[in-house]
Amino acid sequence: MKLKVATSFSGIGSFEQALKKMDIEHEILFACDNDKYVKETYFANYKINDNQWYDDVYNIDGSKFKNKVDIFVGGSPCQSFSSIGFQKGLEDTRGLLIFEFIRLVNEIKPKVFIFENVKGLLTNNKGQTWKIIEQKFKETGYNIHYKLLNAKDYGIPQSRNRLFVVGFLNETDFKFPKPIELKYKMSFF
Repeated sequence: MKLKVATSFSGIGSFEQALKKMDIEHEILFACDNDKYVKETYFANYKINDNQWYDDVYNIDGSKFKNKVDIFVGGSPCQSFSSIGFQKGLEDTRGLLIFEFIRLVNEIKPKVFIFENVKGLLTNNKGQTWKIIEQKFKETGYNIHYKLLNAKDYGIPQSRNRLFVVGFLNETDFKFPKPIELKYKMSFF
């Protein structure tokens, strides 16, 4: 049975690439990003056509996909929460895009969703931003789990902290994966 996948803020498809590398049979129901070069790259790498692609997350009618998606994945723009940016949080229009992801969770009702963003989402506005967003995730009715994970703890030779929010439509005994040994290291001379 093929895994039915949908992504928003898809970029060039890192989640889809992971499925490909793990040889997990899947079908992409839709993807979305607003950069024409990202779209070209995505189309070169995955089986998708124009009617499955959205250039703007606001144009996705999630009800068309209700109960058809096994896993919905996305990570809205992080500049509003990043320590490198101005940290305007929800006062920045890019910061508000997280609510579009949550809207789509509510409309699509996927079996599982994964949302990813920078660790600054937890601390923005002295933690008040996360309280608002966490409440919105809880209002979806999903069984919610979240954790800050670092790529270096999962076999990637880069220190990259990211917040992962995982939601299950049904009750589950989910636990985030345990760290794995870093086998490859990078160095610059």
